[in-house]
Amino acid sequence: RGGSTQTSTATAGGSGFSVTNLADGLARFLVKRTKQELSMAFFNEFKDRIAKDPYLGNFCPLTKAQLAVIDAEVYQFNDYLESLWEAFSADMTALPGSMERYLRDPDLCENCLQKPEGKVLTDLLHIAQQMVNGEAPVEMIGYLAKAESAIQSADSTLSDAKLFNMAGGLRFLNIVSESFQNPDSLGSKNTIMPWYTARKIRETLRDKVVLQIYLGLLWQTARDIKILNDAGNNTETMGELMKKAGTSSDLVQTWQKTILSFSELTQSLQFSLQSSGKTRTTVADDFFAYSQSLTDLLQAVNQTGRLMRGPLSREIIPPEYILLTRQCNALYFNVRQRNFAAAVGNVIYSLNLLHEDLLDREKTKASKALTQEEKDKFEKQRTKSEKARKGIATLLEYANFMAAIAEASSADEMERAIELFALPPGSSSMKKQPHRFSVALNAYTGFAAGAEYLEGQSQPKGFVSLSAPIGLSCSWGIKKIGALGFFVPLIDVGA
Repeated sequence: RGGSTQTSTATAGGSGFSVTNLADGLARFLVKRTKQELSMAFFNEFKDRIAKDPYLGNFCPLTKAQLAVIDAEVYQFNDYLESLWEAFSADMTALPGSMERYLRDPDLCENCLQKPEGKVLTDLLHIAQQMVNGEAPVEMIGYLAKAESAIQSADSTLSDAKLFNMAGGLRFLNIVSESFQNPDSLGSKNTIMPWYTARKIRETLRDKVVLQIYLGLLWQTARDIKILNDAGNNTETMGELMKKAGTSSDLVQTWQKTILSFSELTQSLQFSLQSSGKTRTTVADDFFAYSQSLTDLLQAVNQTGRLMRGPLSREIIPPEYILLTRQCNALYFNVRQRNFAAAVGNVIYSLNLLHEDLLDREKTKASKALTQEEKDKFEKQRTKSEKARKGIATLLEYANFMAAIAEASSADEMERAIELFALPPGSSSMKKQPHRFSVALNAYTGFAAGAEYLEGQSQPKGFVSLSAPIGLSCSWGIKKIGALGFFVPLIDVGA
C-alpha cells in the first residue's frame, strides 16, 4: 500500500502448487456451477410445465421427450444441454406442421376444422408450403378453388357469410387465372411462370371485339358462382351480379381496367417468384415481394366484388384473412431462415386470431335465450376456449426462450439465453428428493459481513465480501419441504 503494490504467492516446494491459483480456479468453477444449477432449476420447472400443458407438448414434442431425462442426465450437463439444443431446433423447424396438428386435434382445438378461421388457416398453411416448395402460383390459386380445399366446403346456411363468399371469390380468381395461362408453358421447363405477360394481355384486350368476347366467356364460366348478400340471408349468382353491374354505361371500360389490373398483379407475382428463386435460401426482400404480390392478388378479388356488388359492400375476402395469409407465408419463411423468434410470433398471432373468433361466437350465443342443454354446451365450449387462451399464454412464455436457444450459434450465445430466462429458485435439486440421504462435496455462493481483528490492529475492521465455502454436506430429502442438511466448510474461496 502507500502507492506501491505487493503480490505474494504461496507455493509448496518446487511443485509449482499455488494457493492463489487454486482459489482462482475454484472460484471460476463455482461461478460456472452456480449458473448450471440455476439453469437446471429452470429446466426442472420447464419440464413440469411442458408435461402438464398439452399446448406446449404439441408444439414442443422433441423438447418434451428430452426434458423427460433431465434427472437421469443431471451430471452430464454440457452433453444434456447440447441434446436439448438439438431438440429445441427441431421443434422450431417443425412449427408449421405443429400448427396443422394442433388444428386437427379435437382435444386442443375442438371443431377447429369446422370453424371458418380454422378452415382458412389450414388452407393457407398448405399454400405457404407450396410457396416454399417453389410450386407455380397458378397451382396455389387452383388448390384454393378446388373442392378438396377446406374453404370450398363452406355452406351458404352458415350464419357467418364471410367464408362462403371467400370461397366464391377464389373460384372466380381461378377462372381469371386460367384465362391468362399460356398454353405453350404447359410442356415447357418454365412451368412456375405460366401466365401471359401483362403487355400481351393488354395488347390483346385493346381490340374491343376481343374484349367483349372475353367478358362474355368470363360471364358464361363464372355465372353460377354464388355469393351471399351482406345480410347473409340470400344468395345471388355472379351472373346476376354482373348483369346488375352491366347497367353502367362505362361497363366495358371498367371491366377492362379490372382485368388488366389482374394481369399486372399476375406478372408482378411471376417476376417476384423468379427473383426469389435465384438462390437456394430465399432472400428476405424477394420472398416478401412474392408474398405481397400474392396477397395483392387476393385483394384484387375484393375490388372485383365492389365492382359487382357496389362500392359500400363487404369485402369478399375479409382483411383479417389477408393478414392471416401474410402470417402463414412469413411462418414458413422464418422457419426456413431460422428466424425462430419471428416464427413463434407468427404462430401466436394465428392462434390468437382463431381463439378470439371462437370467444366472440360464444359471447354471441350467450346473449341469446338458451335451453339448459345449450347453456351446458356453451359453458363447456367457453371453458375450453379459456383453457386454450391460457395455453397460448404459456406457449408464448416459453417459446421465446426456446427460440433464443435454437437460434444460438455458439456456447456463449446459449449461455446468455439461459441466463436471460432462467429464474433463481435455488441450487441443486438432487438432495431435495424425498426420503433420500446424500453425501456430497458441496459449495455455496453468497455474501459475508462482519468485523475482524487484523494483525497488529487493536480495533476491529468491518468487512463485506463474497462468500463461497466448500466442504462436505449430508442431506436428508423431506417431502414438500426440501432438505435438512449438515454442512462442514473446509475452505472459503470467497475469502
